[in-house]
Amino acid sequence: MRLDRDKLNRRRKSRRPLPVRNSGAYGFNSHHSHDAFSSKISNVSNHPTIQKNPKNPPVKKTYSNEKHKSGRHKLPSISFFTILLLSLFIILFTLLFNFKEDVVDTTKNKLLLFFGRLTNNSSEQVSTKDILLDFGYETRITKIVDVGDGLIGIGTVMVDENKRYQALFVKLDYNGNIVWNRLVGEEGDEFAYDILKESDGYVLLGISSSKSLGVNGRYDVVVSKFSDNGELLWQKLYGDQGWDRAYRILEVHDSYIFAGDSEASGEDDGDQESGLEEFWIVKLTKDGKIVWSNVSGGILSDRLYAMGYLKSSNLVVVAGSTNSFTDGSQYEGYVGAYNLNGNIEWQAQLSVSSSSTLWPLDLITTDNSIYVGGYVYEPSDNNDKLGIEKAFIAKLSKLGQVEYIKTFGENCRVQSITHLQKSSENNDVIYFAGYKYDEDKKMAWYGSLEYSESMDAPKLAENTLGEEYGMLYFVAANDKALILSGSTMKSGKLKGLIRITSKG
Repeated sequence: MRLDRDKLNRRRKSRRPLPVRNSGAYGFNSHHSHDAFSSKISNVSNHPTIQKNPKNPPVKKTYSNEKHKSGRHKLPSISFFTILLLSLFIILFTLLFNFKEDVVDTTKNKLLLFFGRLTNNSSEQVSTKDILLDFGYETRITKIVDVGDGLIGIGTVMVDENKRYQALFVKLDYNGNIVWNRLVGEEGDEFAYDILKESDGYVLLGISSSKSLGVNGRYDVVVSKFSDNGELLWQKLYGDQGWDRAYRILEVHDSYIFAGDSEASGEDDGDQESGLEEFWIVKLTKDGKIVWSNVSGGILSDRLYAMGYLKSSNLVVVAGSTNSFTDGSQYEGYVGAYNLNGNIEWQAQLSVSSSSTLWPLDLITTDNSIYVGGYVYEPSDNNDKLGIEKAFIAKLSKLGQVEYIKTFGENCRVQSITHLQKSSENNDVIYFAGYKYDEDKKMAWYGSLEYSESMDAPKLAENTLGEEYGMLYFVAANDKALILSGSTMKSGKLKGLIRITSKG
């Protein structure tokens, strides 16, 4: 995680084939129970929560429909058919009345409607709701996932300015209240980047620098399995003596695959084909054993930040940056597709000019297409001035042909993208999240880009959070709503942010 630490501190004044190893209890020190600390954090009450309107249960009416016997039990003044028709009318009216109340009740200002549970026949708009999480000096939420009975968030926390970073693993109910949380880490820095929800728990991906856990180099990759209630089941470290990092993990069939970069051992072994960092993709069994490890790249820096699964081709697609194949002064984008045996199927280059630098930070796949998002740095012609950063969205076919690369905005970065469906005009619609800055002010930023090759220019809709400092790391969507996560500055503290808002 890159941190502009000096800028952040100034704002506070006004007001940072490889071996697999079993580690100890990552974040759960055998001499100090994590539960006591987690309980203390859970009782923090100074973050606002989302209030749900009280539910008014529908009044249910029951009606008897006993059979009437012939003869003396027959009502003298009303025919049998009249009674039957009247009874059917009452039953039908009751069903319609109760159904209507149920629909109204289940669509009334509930947070659970924002994600995966919005009824398609509801005309209500989703109002914007923010959840702020405060676990100390700094809190960041790098990803948020709806798990059916609440939300799971992951990220990083610095409890106070004298501590190191710890990975955060937290469960919230749909009102934004904390159900449980875990701060995961030891004496070094720990960061959490990705999470998978499985039928029997969660798989968390991150990196660690804690030597007490058995970390060899500066950082090692950590894959941890947790139960449904957040208890550690197993944990393994992956890496060698350099920097070993991973940012995305997938569940594909009966295995896991993660992607990142691996640094050479740090010693000059005379191998000029080995770069500073190299693309690194690893396939694991469900209990964390390495099936294969693919390390590739050129003589300089090659890094992977994003990964997706192309189901129609049964390929794993990765995206990142490399300067191994340029003059070394700028980076170009890299997209590659690998089969499930770890062999490369195709590769593609992303660039917008010979002098610019391009950094892909996220990708998503559909049945036949791949979308990549990130940012481009365009240097200034004037050596006394800094260049300009712009966001970009690129589209590739499932065979790796680049169909378009579109830049937009100024002084901004896209860090996460999502795509649901075409617009009514059959244009691509991509939702994005990141940040935008103006001089010393950095603001959380999100929106949508609509484009097709028949358009002269993309149609852009954008929003910013007005605070002086903030970033968004993740966006997801359904037919009606967006959910975003990141951080925002409040009263001199960096707090974790979850925002639920209408796509419109």
